[in-house]
Amino acid sequence: MNIIPIIHRLEQVSSDEHVGSLAENLLEALCTNDAAAKRVQEVRDFTRAEKKRLAMATREKQLDALGMRTNEKGQVTAKGSILQKIEKLREETGLTCFICREGYACQPSKVLGIYTFTKKTNVEDFEMKPRKTQGYTTVTHFNVVHVDCHSSAIRSSRGRDEWERASRDEWERASLQNANTRCNGLLPLWGPDIAEAVFTLAMQRHTTYMQESTQRCDISFGNSIHDLKLLLNRFAWEKSFHEDAGGGGPQSNMHLVPYLLFYSVYMLISSRSATREDKTLVTYLTTAPNEKWLECAYEVEGPLYLGVLSLAIHNLETWEKYKIAHMKRLLAIAQVRHVSPNVLCKALITSSDRTPKEYSVYKPYLMKNDEAMLKNTDKILSTFTDEFLPCTSFSEFCDVAGLYESIENPDEFLNELLNSLPSPSSSSSSG
Repeated sequence: MNIIPIIHRLEQVSSDEHVGSLAENLLEALCTNDAAAKRVQEVRDFTRAEKKRLAMATREKQLDALGMRTNEKGQVTAKGSILQKIEKLREETGLTCFICREGYACQPSKVLGIYTFTKKTNVEDFEMKPRKTQGYTTVTHFNVVHVDCHSSAIRSSRGRDEWERASRDEWERASLQNANTRCNGLLPLWGPDIAEAVFTLAMQRHTTYMQESTQRCDISFGNSIHDLKLLLNRFAWEKSFHEDAGGGGPQSNMHLVPYLLFYSVYMLISSRSATREDKTLVTYLTTAPNEKWLECAYEVEGPLYLGVLSLAIHNLETWEKYKIAHMKRLLAIAQVRHVSPNVLCKALITSSDRTPKEYSVYKPYLMKNDEAMLKNTDKILSTFTDEFLPCTSFSEFCDVAGLYESIENPDEFLNELLNSLPSPSSSSSSG
């Protein structure tokens, strides 16, 4: 247990050898032990408290520069209009810029962003086309910075003769601020007092960054769903998060999930295709087992894509209604891919339809509850790591997921599902 504080200090080290990321991954591994997990949480809480103390010290310096101070009751003492201005200096409890240490409480009009790294990739490795569909995948170390602070830091690090250098130079310099983790994007966060026009401008800037980093890949709603799908796939298959950018682990990227989802929803609303997408999704979820259940295992917009799409367009009530249908489709493609991961069949190369639905429920929550989301995503990651990953059978999974009310006999349910599917041979002959 005595080694945990040392590992935690290494977790915050920036180096070319990615010591911080390795330390973060080691701590996540230690968290499988309850005592170790408690100790890890204690040292992380202590660090947060220390950062808060430093932020308060900075606040005191600002007050002192204005000829004011905080009394023993925590009240700011000042005169006249100056006191009214000081009342705006509220305590930061949510996300804060790692450069100026302020967030939306102290700087409500300045847009915060998350440093991200995006690269071009295949959106579905099981796609049967000779030339696979291209999209992009995003990871992060979850370092948050004001867009203005980022720009100022880049300007201050450049000499006058260097100002016209390419954008690549911008991200090489930004990586030094990003714990020596590669980055090429700045995903904006919509704060409660940020005007929509300002946020839209920041979004457009981020979209431009993504186009530059992916060789002009189509930055669309569909590809944003694939992006989130690929990130969740890393969790499901316990893939590395830091191999692309050199930093960031499971916790950093779980924190990113709600913001990527919000980004997708924002693009969906802009595309005005929600109703069409929802209609296709409901049709998909209510279709009885047939050859299409096998074919979609090799399609770009198959069950994995549509499952993430449902997160973007369905409310909780609708999700509860269709969650078993989603699971059936996922179990079906898991079986198909396991039995025949490289099927070359004309019937399996047909294009698929897609669709989503209106959605704006999460916008106010995401804007005002960044601290709560960090805690909730930590809980999700802990539940996934400690309860779901150790499952060794479908019955155990149903128990952990609380599905016994819907599925009384998991083994019988699974057998009936697989027996209801047409055989791969009959699907091939029908093509």
